[in-house]
Amino acid sequence: GSVIPASAYVLWPWQRRRFQDVDGIPVIGWAHGTSGWSGECAPSHIRNLWYQYSAPFTLALQGYAVVAPDYAGLCVDHDSAGNFIAHQYGAYPAHGRDMVYAVQAAQKAWSNRLSRHFVLMGHSQGAGAAWAATEQLAREPVEGYLGTIAAGPPVSIAGLAQLAADQ
Repeated sequence: GSVIPASAYVLWPWQRRRFQDVDGIPVIGWAHGTSGWSGECAPSHIRNLWYQYSAPFTLALQGYAVVAPDYAGLCVDHDSAGNFIAHQYGAYPAHGRDMVYAVQAAQKAWSNRLSRHFVLMGHSQGAGAAWAATEQLAREPVEGYLGTIAAGPPVSIAGLAQLAADQ
């Protein structure tokens, strides 16, 4: 519930995908799988942007603008006062908000270029983020949201830990 700085990257398509009745470059919010826990592990801090060909590069090559948050605590791991920002691994509602806020920030920054319509996608930890964002958007709709694709979401970290302990 508190406001903290976070980072993201945006991939631009060479040529935008065109749909009837959609103005601007169509937007996909991409949520990455687990890349680590420290600030250095942020996808925007990694030269190939983590998961590059599994989705982000492919989506941009298909004509979509890809907005990919690092999640709070990755990349930007200190606020302006020098306070440490921990990455809250598995805090899917927070990661989901990071997704929606990153898409909204990009749409605001490039309002004359990006479509107001968007889709959310994610894999693994990112699928949990996308799932949580979808639940939030069901309660608090955002204009332009079209749907979500969640690939392999871990639904319960505690459940996975117990499963591993039982093996």
